[in-house]
Amino acid sequence: MASRRIRSALTVRAAVCCTSVLVLSLSACTSDSAKKNAPIGIPTPKLGKVVPFNLTTEHHATQAAGDPLFGEITAGRSGDFYMSAETTRVNGIVRVSSDGKATSLPAPGPADDSPQISGMTTTPDGDLLVGKKRNIYRLTPSGKTKAVIKTNIADPGPMGVRPDGAIVIESEGSLWSIAHGKTSLLYKGSVSDEENLATLRGKLRGALDTSGTVYAAVGRYLPDIVVIPQGKKPHRWGLRGNVPGTSVPLSTLTPLTLAQAHDGGVYILAATGFPTSHHSTGYVLYVKDDTVKLATKAPFTGKSNSCSPGKEYSVDHVPCILPWYVVESGNRLLLLGNHKADSRVVPLALRAVTK
Repeated sequence: MASRRIRSALTVRAAVCCTSVLVLSLSACTSDSAKKNAPIGIPTPKLGKVVPFNLTTEHHATQAAGDPLFGEITAGRSGDFYMSAETTRVNGIVRVSSDGKATSLPAPGPADDSPQISGMTTTPDGDLLVGKKRNIYRLTPSGKTKAVIKTNIADPGPMGVRPDGAIVIESEGSLWSIAHGKTSLLYKGSVSDEENLATLRGKLRGALDTSGTVYAAVGRYLPDIVVIPQGKKPHRWGLRGNVPGTSVPLSTLTPLTLAQAHDGGVYILAATGFPTSHHSTGYVLYVKDDTVKLATKAPFTGKSNSCSPGKEYSVDHVPCILPWYVVESGNRLLLLGNHKADSRVVPLALRAVTK
């Protein structure tokens, strides 16, 4: 199974334009003067504003390079977020607090256990679930292992936890639920789905809303997202209409990463023309009950300008390239992950739009 993922990773590297790595970096390549003038920590922007920021740390994982198949970022209700990256040097986790303090955590499992982390998510009570090999490890925020859930699923990627405690995981394009020692299939992916996943976003990306409904980016476009309410059968989302305030049809967007909105609904980072277009636009959407709101938009591939850390930009006119991941941290949205290995891709903060 691991070799299959590695082959898929090669496909991802070939598909992502102008780069062979996804840099999971919270620090930007800036001049010495910019670093001196940049604010410390994570900003809380005004409504309607986006603020780039630097978060320079000495932790290897925050500067590690991986690709969309192996990189993971997830956030908890406390505002802390966790990041992992698998390279030849690094296979660990970094916890970043809401005020920007970073702490390295060891990857769970035996010390000589080399397989990469296959997924991460947080639990409602603040623990971290980490998939590795055929196990799911439950960790405290400090990285101590509380429990090990053994599965018969290769490379389980925890996606979220339902209100009844069931853990939803992805593996090779399919979705499973684990509860009380029982594993149940929620959605069986097809071969074509798996090929699309490997080409577009490395793996099946998704999120759970607070009611336990699963949203999984299975196909190529936004309406192809599979929705699985708790206790009901899967169905395609079929969102229609345009991106709010634009003439861009939602049906033309490719969803790349998703995250839970803590007040209900989900956030989706999507792009036009990905991965073939050299001039695509990225959009961060908030979706709840089939109502769509636009949080921000920015270039995703192609030519762009740089953003200065600490400077405010309108959510409608962000000049620099949009990062890869979206997570909610407190009352902020954080956009992280350098999918172009480009110094113009910097972490961005904006206000959450759920209320």
